[in-house]
Formats: sequence, C-alpha cells, structure tokens
Amino acid sequence: MKYKVILCDFDGTLATTDKRLTDYTVSTIKEYVARGGIFIICTGRMHISAVEYTKVLGTEHQKISVVSMQGACIKDKDGETLNSVYLEHDTALKVLEYFENKGEYVHVYCDDAVLVEEYNDINLNYQKLCNVPLRKVGKVSDFVKNNNHKCLKVLAVIPPEKVSYYLDEFDKMNLPDVKYFMASRSYFEIVSKYAGKEEGLREVCKILGVDKSEVMAFGDNGNDMGMIEEAGFGVAVANAREEVKKVADYVCESNDEDGVAKTIRKYCFDE
Repeated sequence: MKYKVILCDFDGTLATTDKRLTDYTVSTIKEYVARGGIFIICTGRMHISAVEYTKVLGTEHQKISVVSMQGACIKDKDGETLNSVYLEHDTALKVLEYFENKGEYVHVYCDDAVLVEEYNDINLNYQKLCNVPLRKVGKVSDFVKNNNHKCLKVLAVIPPEKVSYYLDEFDKMNLPDVKYFMASRSYFEIVSKYAGKEEGLREVCKILGVDKSEVMAFGDNGNDMGMIEEAGFGVAVANAREEVKKVADYVCESNDEDGVAKTIRKYCFDE
C-alpha cells in the first residue's frame, strides 16, 4: 500500500456538517485498516473527545489512533502519553491576559479538562458538542498563574469579523514560541511552536517508523495547512478554506459527500 498511514482532521473533514460519520466512510476506513493501513484522527479536540470515534471506525486497537490538541498530545491505545508539548508558562499567561483584557471569551486545555472562568452558553455548548469535562476555576489567567498550571492549548472565541484584526495583532506581538491559527470561523487557537498538526505528523512517523512520503493527510482549515504540506500526499476537502486548497496536492469532495472515503478508495485501494 502506497500510503501506509492516514492522518485526518475530524470536524469539517471526516465528519459531516452535523457531526456524523456516514456508513460509507466507516466501512471504507475499516477496509483500509483491514488491508494493513493505519488511520489516525488528527484534531484540535481533546483526546477524550476524539477517542470515542475510534471505536466506531475500528481503529481503537492501533498503537496510535488519535493525535489531539492540534498535535500537542499523542497517546497510545491504552491512554498512555507518548508525546505532549506544553505552552511556555509565561507565554500562556500573556495570551490569556491579552484576551481577558480584550473582553473575549477564552479557555485553556490541560490534560484532563477544559478550564473555564464560569459556565456560560459558549462552553456549555462546546461541552455538549465535544463531550469534554469543564472545570470552573474563576479567572483563568489567575488560576494558571497561582497554580503554575501547564497548558496544552489556549482557545479564544472571537467574532468572525475580528479575525483579521487578531491575526494582525498576534503578528505584531511577535511571540517566538507559539503557533496560532483559526481552527474554525470563530476559534482562534494557540499552541507551542513545537506543536501543530505538522509536528504531530512528524512525531507519528518517528513512533511508527514510517517516512512522511507514506502518509496521506486530510484537512479543511488553517490549522491543517502544515500537516497537508508535510504529508506525502496532502488533501483538502471541497469545503476547505481557499488557502488550504492552494497548498494541497488534491482537492476531494466535501465532508458531506464522503470526500475522505472516496479519496482513500481512489488512491489506496487501486480502484
């Protein structure tokens, strides 16, 4: 098989718009795995949020079935951490305080929960969508500071009309030890410069002993661009942002048209 490993974004790529995995997609991935392939969900979600889907896809017994937190966390099939990359503590504080002072919603991901200031519609809806535990801690920057808490990722929810403003602001801040990108129309995410999905791909290759030329990667948003460029064959779904399509080797059908599954059958099954 030319592409022994597939790394695939979940939301907006593998899952349909209403967050389903179609029967066609599930059966295709199960067949790919049965033929000897390794299919890995590579997502901004927490591990606990993504791992439930591996049981549906039949990938839960692989050594690696999920790369989570935008590449900042890799766990094995038993839930043991193989790699984790945290933000520098002072940098995480600076980012948190920046968004808090701007009056924007912000929360932090640690190993086992999402730290929030208080429960509100944003994080309760997020909890319902992603099935993750929330921990109410008061002002998040104060909690991180006072407890010397380690942060895997920071997420700010910003109005779509302010996206360009905040991207420009972060460019001007010139933080040397972070990566930042839009993971959706409103999710502005910050991770360590040693994380990102492209770094997750490289780490997977090391752990599994494969070359990146043997890896196929799928995505739809700005956080997927590095992974798509790094892979031997990078694919953007038809609903991807235009800048993502430009760096891809191939543009497939949309997430609502089984684009991932159709591409696997086309390029991995010799159909």
